[in-house]
Amino acid sequence: MATVAPSVATQLGLPSSTTGVLVQDVVKGSPAEKGGLKSGDVLLSLGGETITSVEDAFAANRSRKVGEHVELVALRGGAQRTLPATLGSHRPQ
Repeated sequence: MATVAPSVATQLGLPSSTTGVLVQDVVKGSPAEKGGLKSGDVLLSLGGETITSVEDAFAANRSRKVGEHVELVALRGGAQRTLPATLGSHRPQ
């Protein structure tokens, strides 16, 4: 994950005012993949909490319990999407 700065937003073809976190990789079988996140998505919110940095994303996730159902809001291809997700603990094999 990487915080979307104005220069990154411009490179992604988004308005420079876009804030969020760029999803760089999604681990196969992870809660993120099961929730529908894909590489290249820009995560805007998690469970109603606005995400403007990687730190925000980790804090929003830490403040919840494994198994909790949340909505993720992400930009994909310039369109905003709402994705239902169940938070989990995934450890790559």
